[in-house]
Amino acid sequence: MAKTIQLKVATAERLLIDSEVSAAECPCTTGYIGVLPGHAPLVGVLGTGTLTYTPTRGNGKSLKLSGGFIQIVDNCVRVLADSAEIL
Repeated sequence: MAKTIQLKVATAERLLIDSEVSAAECPCTTGYIGVLPGHAPLVGVLGTGTLTYTPTRGNGKSLKLSGGFIQIVDNCVRVLADSAEIL
C-alpha cells in the first residue's frame, strides 16, 4: 500500500499545489472529508472552508477554498476550486 497521496489543487486561473502528501482534509458541502493513502474513489462537491494537508516533509499547510469539486482516485486527490488562497 502506498504511504503518500498526490494532492493537486487548481482554480480556473492556476495550479496552486501539486505535491505528495501523507494526509489531507477537505471541506465538502456535507462536512469535511479526511483522505489517507488507499482512500476509496470519490467525487464530491466542495463547500467553503479550509483544506489542510501534511506534506511528506515539513509541517501542515492550509488553503482557503470556496466551491468546486473534488475527485479521489488511485491515491490522487484532485481539487478544482472556484476560488482558493494559500494561507
